[in-house]
Amino acid sequence: MRVAALTTSYGGYDDSTDHHDGLSACLGSGATCFFTVALARRRKNTLLVDRVDTLRAAFRHVRERHPFHIDAIVILPEHLHCIWTLP
Repeated sequence: MRVAALTTSYGGYDDSTDHHDGLSACLGSGATCFFTVALARRRKNTLLVDRVDTLRAAFRHVRERHPFHIDAIVILPEHLHCIWTLP
């Protein structure tokens, strides 16, 4: 099993580009990835837990277009940790 670790802080999502296919091409089919996404403004920010339903809908939307398996996810007030397996 190949495991990649990525850490990113991302201010927005551009749906016009295909990030998932680039990640699969880079890591290979079946790769398992751990990554952290942090909000740009982390101090006293509870956006992710306050809007968790919106976050879930965003995950569903992306998975419909770019299938992947969520092995684990931890959602904290201002950042999240994920382990995904790519198809």
